[in-house]
Amino acid sequence: MAVKRRFQPLMADLLMNTWQSHGGERTVIALGREAFLWFGIAQTAEVRWALDAF
Repeated sequence: MAVKRRFQPLMADLLMNTWQSHGGERTVIALGREAFLWFGIAQTAEVRWALDAF
């Protein structure tokens, strides 16, 4: 988990601000459930539970 906590801000920034399609618009990419849960690492337990339930 320590590695995930260390790299979570970098991965979030990469996925939200850098990923673009050829036309300059953001696209949705499927990375799986584990990658989805990375966005909850720095969140409260309540937010993590909501993500897990989603």
